[in-house]
Amino acid sequence: MRTLWAIFYGVAFLGSTGCTATIPSESVELSITIGDMILAAKVSHVNMINTHFDHLRTEVDNFAMMEYKESFLTNIRKLMKEKNPAFTELTFSEYDRAIMRVLKKRSEWMESVEKNRQQVLQALEEHYMILLASNAEMTSMVRSAAKLSETQAALMQRFGSKVGISGTKMKEVEDKLLESSTSIRSLMDTAAKQIGE
Repeated sequence: MRTLWAIFYGVAFLGSTGCTATIPSESVELSITIGDMILAAKVSHVNMINTHFDHLRTEVDNFAMMEYKESFLTNIRKLMKEKNPAFTELTFSEYDRAIMRVLKKRSEWMESVEKNRQQVLQALEEHYMILLASNAEMTSMVRSAAKLSETQAALMQRFGSKVGISGTKMKEVEDKLLESSTSIRSLMDTAAKQIGE
């Protein structure tokens, strides 16, 4: 008789965990597939961001070495002409110094682009880390719930008729356990609010 009651309580416990609906094992595979899709989305997202910042680097490089360089050299020539009306053209050393200043400015802009790239990639990495961790937890929960459903069904099939437990009876026990736990939670919430006031 003890064995029968142990089986009854085991089946009741399995039912009281909230797995009243059957969870198909395919749901685990679906959750894993969703995890794979999240990883694929991450790779695509990273590639898109890198493509954007690579294009931005090219734009910065073109601007620095064409528009900015020419404007900078034009301004230097203008200043040299104002200082010395006999000025005709920059010497090689003056030109080299000017180009070094242009290259320094270009490097600063490139560093800024790279810094922004790393910030965006870091934020993206954190976002996907949360998504993947959540998916892994969900997969684990679904796997456990599916196993629990299978175990409950197997126990009911094997021992339910021997101890006089039907699926309907189990549902009644589950509903009573759920109702009791909901009532207790409600009382605890009320007490916690009163203590907090």
